[in-house]
Amino acid sequence: MQNTENQVFNSIRLDLSALGEFTSDQLVELSAKNPLLKIESEGRTILIIKTAMNHLNNQSNLTELLIELGIWNKTINEGKGKLLDSGGSIEFSDGSGKMPDITYILKEKLRDHPKAKVLLVRPDFVAEYVSTFDSLTEAKAKMEFYMSQEVPLAWLIVPKETQTYIYEPNKDVRKCAFDQVLDGGEVLKDFKIVLSQIFE
Repeated sequence: MQNTENQVFNSIRLDLSALGEFTSDQLVELSAKNPLLKIESEGRTILIIKTAMNHLNNQSNLTELLIELGIWNKTINEGKGKLLDSGGSIEFSDGSGKMPDITYILKEKLRDHPKAKVLLVRPDFVAEYVSTFDSLTEAKAKMEFYMSQEVPLAWLIVPKETQTYIYEPNKDVRKCAFDQVLDGGEVLKDFKIVLSQIFE
């Protein structure tokens, strides 16, 4: 039986250790020069490359969620955080470079951050959206990586299952159906949303 995930998911994992380590700036430059690709890394020697093509509905859904988070941040949260879309590159403590679909970081963490193309601070929240061309297995592995880096809250949004996996360090993974209230907990305090009401 054929693996249906591989039929819809186009990704390449390149081990470049023989060429030495690459820098975070080089990773960002590579991404900028190849806008149709989403390029991330494991440490400073392995590249993970996948096509960035996405259905219009997927893009629209992510935009709607980002808008709702933006409204919450400016009103209820009093502008305490900064939100980024998938264009924001983050370098983690092991040197890995990731580009979450949505990232939230408290502004106080960015006060003394150097002027650079890459954020070197741990996010407070990330969300990943498993689109038609994504592998759920690899997406879950990425969430486990976020947990290993002690990201306080991470959501894995899976439209095919109409549910969200909620990850928090040292806790069991929870699930929330799209027609239920998704709560931001202590990280996104007082943020609540029913994804079925904003997703197409």
